[in-house]
Amino acid sequence: MAVSGGWDFINREEVTVGEALAAGGYRTAHFGKWHNQQVLGYEPWHSGFEDGYIPPSAASGGEGLARVNGRYVVAQEEGNVFDKLLCNQTIEYLQQRKKDGQPFFVFWAARSIHTNYVLPDLVTGEPKERRIVPAQYRDKFYGPAYIGVAASTKDAWAFMEYLDDSLGPMFDFLASSALDQSTYILFTSDNGPAVYADEKPPEMKLIRMPSGMAGAKHSVLEGGIRNYLTVQGPGVKPGASDSTMLAISDLFPTLVDIAGVGATVPRGLPLDGISFKSVLLPNSIRNTGIGGSDSRPAAGGAAAGAGSAVQQQTSLVWRYFFMLAPDCWGPNAVPELGPDR
Repeated sequence: MAVSGGWDFINREEVTVGEALAAGGYRTAHFGKWHNQQVLGYEPWHSGFEDGYIPPSAASGGEGLARVNGRYVVAQEEGNVFDKLLCNQTIEYLQQRKKDGQPFFVFWAARSIHTNYVLPDLVTGEPKERRIVPAQYRDKFYGPAYIGVAASTKDAWAFMEYLDDSLGPMFDFLASSALDQSTYILFTSDNGPAVYADEKPPEMKLIRMPSGMAGAKHSVLEGGIRNYLTVQGPGVKPGASDSTMLAISDLFPTLVDIAGVGATVPRGLPLDGISFKSVLLPNSIRNTGIGGSDSRPAAGGAAAGAGSAVQQQTSLVWRYFFMLAPDCWGPNAVPELGPDR
């Protein structure tokens, strides 16, 4: 993918995860932000997703034109944001899949979190970046208890509550419909947090990023590239944590591996990712069927104890890590991860 001033493309020799799962018999849908939407022919419905819903920008004033499978429809949501609307659309889609019993893959991407606006500072009058968030979520963070916290940070906290309220009904539906018994849910981000001007002073950044990681979005430092990944699904141990080094490119082969559709994936360019199915399901074997497979049991699995130490080690997800920095060969190139990282 090339990112160049909004005109974004996907190499046609690439196979998208939507195309891979659709070829394996899955119904596929996308709801939310889609970076490759500026040029006709690269929208979700042209990239392996049977259904696609791209909402208006959150800066459109609460009403705008959404794009649904190539058609424009009017979309509305109070508060100049559209994530609750996206969740409602997704729930309707899930209701259809529950009714017809067909396997499905949904790619859901929050829209409003990518939007900001500029307002004059109340003291200096200078223009200041602010995050878009509905007033009913923001107001409580502007009371006496939050004096001294940067306005942008308070807006970020408020947006997290809004996002939680947006996603909650979708999780509730999955539970009430029993779809959660056969559905894997992966929740993550593709970069670290954006840090605005009033969050950059050291004391303010530490409030914004309690982990203390250097860097933020747009940087190659840890704070710009390290993210969480939360997974829920059959066989995934609740409350477990793992510090295996993964990359977002690992999601594609992992989803294909869990779905068992590797044999039907269309031929395309080689994948960069590695399946981490054996991390999520320790007693399973990795076998994507694309770019080779690993049939060895994962370390800690039922058969791992019978093998040698070498056999146990080779069944793990391995990744080489490098940094383009003067100290890239230092002993602390890959630091130990604390509980907050």
